[in-house]
Formats: sequence, C-alpha cells, structure tokens
Amino acid sequence: MPPLIEETEGTDIRILFEQAEHGAPLLDTSCENCTSVVAPLSSTGREPSEAECAERIQNNKAFQPQVTRGARFCVQTGEGRTAYLRVISAGVGNAPVRLKVTVWELPD
Repeated sequence: MPPLIEETEGTDIRILFEQAEHGAPLLDTSCENCTSVVAPLSSTGREPSEAECAERIQNNKAFQPQVTRGARFCVQTGEGRTAYLRVISAGVGNAPVRLKVTVWELPD
C-alpha cells in the first residue's frame, strides 16, 4: 500500500494541488507547521552533494516552485537537515506525486 502523507506536526514540505497554475502542483514550505526552505535546481546534471545543496539553499530560496516530472530541489528541514528531492512523477489534478529523496544527517 502506498504511503498516505498528510500535513502533520513537524511537516517540512507539502504538495498543493488546488492552487496550482496550468495543472502542475506546487511544492510548499509556508504552511503553519512548515519551517523548511526549498531551493530549485536545474532539471539536468548529477545529484548534488550535501554541501552543494546547503549552498543552493542559502543563495536560491524559492516560494512554491512547480512540481513537474524531473524537477529537482534542495530542502533544509525544520530540524536543520539538508535534503535533495527529485520528482519521479507528478500528475495533473490529484494524481500521486512520487519523489526520490536523500536526507543527510545533522552535523555532529
């Protein structure tokens, strides 16, 4: 059974379907419980390192970027972890969104 993900306490990101332009959902970090930051990456290229994602987050913060197939993002979670997300599939309407996610541990 696929996971059902809802906004809960500690949510770092959420996907907005109802506010999307042109049918593409939006990646949102501005919800009441969200304290994370998102930075879009080019849709091509190798996967970034943790340091590259951290730098991208500092210099290219975004507000509600579109979630389309192949889109890539760096995220800083509310707990301070750095993560890399790649969109595997993003349907129109309420179709499932599938992500490949790498989350790095907090520095010691």
